[in-house]
Amino acid sequence: MPRPTLASLLEDFRNWNKTQDWMLNKQRDIYGNEDPDTIALNEKLAGIGTADMGMLGSSVGGLAGIFAGAKSRMSDLKALDLAKQLEKSGEDPRKIWADTGWFKAPWDKRWRYEISDEAMKSTPAKWQPTIAGTNIQETELGQAYSHPDLYSAYPHMSVAELYADPTISSKALYQTGPVGEDMISVKMDRPKETQLLQDYFDRMRDKKSPDYWKSTAAEDYFDQSYPTYREALKENLKYVKQTKRSLADMLEGYMVPREHENLTKSPVIHEIQHAIQDLEGFARGGSSEEFTAGGLINPATGKQYTMEEADALYRRMGGEVEARLAQKRMDYPALYRRFMYPLDESQLDVPLSEVYSPKPYFGTRVK
Repeated sequence: MPRPTLASLLEDFRNWNKTQDWMLNKQRDIYGNEDPDTIALNEKLAGIGTADMGMLGSSVGGLAGIFAGAKSRMSDLKALDLAKQLEKSGEDPRKIWADTGWFKAPWDKRWRYEISDEAMKSTPAKWQPTIAGTNIQETELGQAYSHPDLYSAYPHMSVAELYADPTISSKALYQTGPVGEDMISVKMDRPKETQLLQDYFDRMRDKKSPDYWKSTAAEDYFDQSYPTYREALKENLKYVKQTKRSLADMLEGYMVPREHENLTKSPVIHEIQHAIQDLEGFARGGSSEEFTAGGLINPATGKQYTMEEADALYRRMGGEVEARLAQKRMDYPALYRRFMYPLDESQLDVPLSEVYSPKPYFGTRVK
């Protein structure tokens, strides 16, 4: 294993507080219940001393998220060659990943490394209505999201077509167009959402409206949400200012207000992963409908696939497992991630032994 450099050790120490804060936030679920798996890992990390830092000093660094392959312009091919040599010598896959940053997915036998999603941020974008209707708007991925690491690795992704489309059935959708262009859609009605927020903001400033901020402050005080009326006024005025900033963000071009960025960032990362799968020849994703449409027969039962059977097959597709894994790891702090081998059972939401590579699509693929 490469000796840790001073820079790599400093990076680990700089990320320490960030890792601790992140784990404390992740330690409880939305109901306040403690997560035993996270607590156990927290205890494990809390025991790391200076003597253990050498194990963390490999070339694997940065936050993680999207999985890339050999066709990436930023891939370290020397490290990939080393990974292949280590595999031939019988080295453990976890150690290969720790030493080189590369790992092979058993479902499609393809080598991968991770691209950091740390710098991915929504940016003001010039959205334009499409011929399909004013509520369906389009822009380029590179206009709506800044992601320098991704675009350095795959420059064509910066000009992938991005649609805000309220008509799709899922949170997001990936397709290739008739000439092979990448198209990603997110379920969003930008004009409607902007107008709804504008109307709500106007009501908060209207003394005759039940949503008037001073009226709601009085209600909050009387129902004992705040100890004093002045405190209730202060908090409600803060909310008015936040709403004003959110509306300004949306009018400026943000897909959603900054504080809601992850509502779109996570599903967009999922679909970007599908686009990379197409380019790299990784196992594809799919949909439940491809098993239920056309009267396909389940060989195990001799009957047509049920929705439950189709959904189970869909979730175990290599491309879908990988895309969900990319979402899960997108905001891992560096130190936390270095303990999290991507193919560890704790990282996957289906057993590794059940993940499979489906037959390729012919023609235009969806999702």
